[in-house]
Amino acid sequence: MDGKQTRLTASLQFRLALSLAIVIAVAAVIAGAMGFQSAFRDANELQDDQLREIAAMVDGNLLKLGQIDPVTRSEEEDPESHVAFQLLDDAANTNETSTESGVVFPHGLQNGLQTVTANHQDWRVFVKPLHSGKRLAIGQQTAVRDEIAEHAGMRTIMPMMFLIPFLILLVIVVLRILLAPINKLSREIDKRTQMDTVPLDERGLPTELKPFVASINHMLQRLEAAMDQQRRFVADAAHELRSPLTALSLQVENLAINELPAEARVQLNAMHSGLMRARTLVGQLLLLARAQLARPSLPSAIVLQSIAREVFEDIMPFAETKQIDLGLAQGSEVRVMANAVDLNTIIRNLVDNAIRYSIPNSRVDVRLFERENWAVIEVQDNGPGIPESEHGKVFDPFYRLPGNTESGSGLGLSIVKSIVSRLSGEVSISSDPSRNTPGAIFIVKLPTYQP
Repeated sequence: MDGKQTRLTASLQFRLALSLAIVIAVAAVIAGAMGFQSAFRDANELQDDQLREIAAMVDGNLLKLGQIDPVTRSEEEDPESHVAFQLLDDAANTNETSTESGVVFPHGLQNGLQTVTANHQDWRVFVKPLHSGKRLAIGQQTAVRDEIAEHAGMRTIMPMMFLIPFLILLVIVVLRILLAPINKLSREIDKRTQMDTVPLDERGLPTELKPFVASINHMLQRLEAAMDQQRRFVADAAHELRSPLTALSLQVENLAINELPAEARVQLNAMHSGLMRARTLVGQLLLLARAQLARPSLPSAIVLQSIAREVFEDIMPFAETKQIDLGLAQGSEVRVMANAVDLNTIIRNLVDNAIRYSIPNSRVDVRLFERENWAVIEVQDNGPGIPESEHGKVFDPFYRLPGNTESGSGLGLSIVKSIVSRLSGEVSISSDPSRNTPGAIFIVKLPTYQP
C-alpha cells in the first residue's frame, strides 16, 4: 500500500490533477463567496426599492390608509411578503393605523431608510413625509429580508458548486489525453532489450518532450559506439586467444606421437587436458560475449523442431558416452521469430547441461510445444536437482553448485539467459515431484511467430 501511495504521489499526472483541482476549488470558493455577497446585497437593495415604491403608491393615493384594525391574514398568504404600515404624527407624538399587531415603531425616526428595533425584532423601515403633514413608515422584518437574500445568493452559487466536480473530472481526462505520449514513450522504452539502440521516434511528441527524447537518443548513440568498441575487442580476443591455444594443442599432439617415458606421458596428458579445458573456456567466453553484445539481426520464422533435431544429431555421441537416452516430444510445429544460431545455442546448452548432470543409464526429455502465444522449450534431466534458493544463481557466469564435480566452464546457462533475454523471452527452473529422482526442468519461453 505504501509503495502504491509513493508511486501515486510521485506521478506527474496526479500532482498536476491535484494542483489544478485545488486551484479550481479555491477559485470556485472565492468566486462563490463574491457571488453570494453580491446577490445578497442586490436582493436587499431590491427590497429597499420595493419599500420606496410602496411609499410612492401610498403618497399618490393608489393605496388608501385609514385602516384601524390590524390585517387579518389568511393561511394562503406568504409571511415573507408582509409589510407593516404606520402613520407617524410628530405633533401628537403618536403612531396611527398600524397594520401589524403589537408592532410600534419608535418616535423620532429620520426620513429615509433605516434599521430599527420594534417588539424585540429588527425592522427595515422607510419613512416618508405625506402631504397631510404626517409621515408614513413602511417596514419589513430584517430576518425575512435576509432569508430572501440568502436564498437568492444560494441560487447564484449552487450551479457553481455542482460544476466543480465536473471540472475536476474534465481536468483529469484532459491531462490523461495530453500525457498519453509520455505513457506511450515509456511503454516503448520498456519493451526494448538492452541491445536495442535504435533512436526513439520524436514524431507526434509535444515540444517540451523533444529535448528529453533527443538526450536519450544521444545516449543511445554513445552506447552503440561503446558496444561497437567491445565487439571489436571480442573479435580481436578471439583471434589472439584461439591461435596460441590451437598451436599449443597441435604441439602437444605431435609430442604424444613420440616415445616418451611414462612420467613424461602422464604430464603431457595432463597438459593436453588443461589445454582442452582452456580452449573450451575461451570458446564459451567468446560465445557469451557475442550473445550479450550481438547486434540485433533480422529474425526469420524458424521451426523449433528442426533446430532440436540438428542439436540431437550433433550431441548424440556425447549422450551415448554417458549412456543417456535422449527423448524429443515434438508435437505440432512451433515457430518463433529468431536467429537459427541463437535457437541452436539455447537448445544445445540446455541439452548438454542436462546430459552432463544426469546419472548414467537415465533419460533426458525435451518437449517443444505452444502455450498462450509462447513457444515453450522444456528440458528435463535426471540429475541431483537444483535447490530453489539456487535457481537465480545458476544463471550467473562461472557459478557452480556447491559439491559439483562435473567438468564445465559454468557459462552455459549464462549464455542461455543472455540469448533468451535478447529475444524478449523468459527462462526458469522447475521440478517434477511425481518422479523418484530429483532432477530439474529448465523452461524457456519465447514469443511465437504471429504471421
